[in-house]
Amino acid sequence: LGKKPMKPSHKAVVHQSEGGFLAIRQGNWKLICAPDSGEWKKPETGAKKPDLPAVQLYDLAKDVGETRNLQSEHPDVVKRLTALLGKYIAHGRSTPGQPQKNDITVDLWNPPPKSPGQ
Repeated sequence: LGKKPMKPSHKAVVHQSEGGFLAIRQGNWKLICAPDSGEWKKPETGAKKPDLPAVQLYDLAKDVGETRNLQSEHPDVVKRLTALLGKYIAHGRSTPGQPQKNDITVDLWNPPPKSPGQ
């Protein structure tokens, strides 16, 4: 249309799992703030694997199946994405503008309790 491309309004995308755990994706990186989800469980029993790290970090350009947790190899990325997600929670939003109050208490490391019927 002859117009300049618009800049994205988000620096990152925030996800929430069915269990309420938060994740953030920025560029190729995805940080999941939970030790166990998806491939980290034994599929035949659903049992958790012991001694998992507190977070999961994946390079989705190289590992779209999220099979290799890179958190120990890239602590700088974990720190940066954790801080960005914390900022979004504190501001009640991920877009530019005045901070807003969250509708519920948001804890980066603990999902909210499920309401009856969930």
